[in-house]
Amino acid sequence: MVSVIIFMGSIIVWNVCGLGGREKKRCLRNLGRKFNLDVLDILETKLENLNDYIITSIWGRHPRAWYAVPFLGLSRGILCIWNPDLFCVSSCFIAMNGRILHVEGIFTRFNLDCLVSFVYAPNVGNLKNELWKYLLTFRDSVSKPWCLAGDFNETLFHQIGKVVPK
Repeated sequence: MVSVIIFMGSIIVWNVCGLGGREKKRCLRNLGRKFNLDVLDILETKLENLNDYIITSIWGRHPRAWYAVPFLGLSRGILCIWNPDLFCVSSCFIAMNGRILHVEGIFTRFNLDCLVSFVYAPNVGNLKNELWKYLLTFRDSVSKPWCLAGDFNETLFHQIGKVVPK
């Protein structure tokens, strides 16, 4: 198998663990300015309703388009904002009960037609297995460059955050 790495543009994915406060919105807006983002994906918004006022507080008054997966049950919500001059989106679709947001589009600087999938994985074993089975099956249906990003709720060392005896 040959791996090819393609720079697709500036994408930041952040699990904000709730988007309600002004400070997080200000921090996101500063990230956008600093990195001149093409795409910003926010996981675990914990917001049932999103509107242009909230999007402006995050993205500023720059050109933007957005798509949101609402906060429903354990999915916690996904928000994707992009600059339509830099990333021309053709479709967005939700999978795995709101845990995955697939966004198809073209990064205009590179004329790169691709798929970007944003994942907010469950932290329960059997649900994680379902997610990975879905992604493996889905991979076989993708015929264009595919970027997979998100919070997979995985840890390298399970004892992080726990007291470990010597």
